[in-house]
Amino acid sequence: MNAKLQSLYGLKFHPFRPDVPTEALYATPATDAFIRRVELGIADGGFVLVSGDPGCGKSVALRLLAERFPDRLRSPELLPLGSRIRRRLVLDYASRDELLACLDHLLAAAGNPSLMTSELKVTLAEHAAGNYRVLMNLADELLALAADRELPRLDDKLYLEAFAQPQRPAKAAATRKR
Repeated sequence: MNAKLQSLYGLKFHPFRPDVPTEALYATPATDAFIRRVELGIADGGFVLVSGDPGCGKSVALRLLAERFPDRLRSPELLPLGSRIRRRLVLDYASRDELLACLDHLLAAAGNPSLMTSELKVTLAEHAAGNYRVLMNLADELLALAADRELPRLDDKLYLEAFAQPQRPAKAAATRKR
């Protein structure tokens, strides 16, 4: 991790990058329930299916499963799946509250739960379109910008500076209306 981020914000790891430690990953209630179902049904054999749109948490679910069942998920017999799928997890876009819970969890696990204002967390959750990957990318950009400026905390003002649409000159705007 970047030493500057660690010294500025006291973070144990970068909370918005894909290499978050497995023990710090945020498991949604649906993912948690799925992992419990897999644990209970593991003796039955078969396979599990994790599906969903990009950024909905498939990689997180698989990382959590791999942590719990390290030997079973690294076997060459996993190639022919077919009809042996016994447990399914279909992930959908996250709600605003799920995205907020994810942010709160990651910031606390990284060691600085007050790194962002509550207003900024809400803004990020509302602009992430239900997508965890978009949320992490937005937060990552803000953290990098804040570190460059050596800001003590990330807030809505920084968000607006980072993502505001540039103003068009009045003459160019008038010409386009014609």
